[in-house]
Amino acid sequence: MIVTNNSQMQRAVLLRSSLQQLERDAARFASAATIHALSSYILTVRIALQLLAARVAQGKDTEIDVLLEVSETSLRLGRVLILHTRQARFGGQRVSTLAVPA
Repeated sequence: MIVTNNSQMQRAVLLRSSLQQLERDAARFASAATIHALSSYILTVRIALQLLAARVAQGKDTEIDVLLEVSETSLRLGRVLILHTRQARFGGQRVSTLAVPA
């Protein structure tokens, strides 16, 4: 496999880990009203990371930064949605944004 940039690959590994955490949080905290939006964010990250892996496997470095940015943005939006859901559920109490390992 051709690695285009070590920092890009580190970002991709971190994004995969963050995606798994978002999926766990979605299963635990997502409400019926938010599950569709959250599922869309998760699917967007999965597809972007799959496209990224395909580009790297083909030895192409085109669009890698864009795919990483799409993944990061969708993860961020998903986390915000989870945070808002948790805050609503806990009556506006301050909820930590730090991910706690399961």
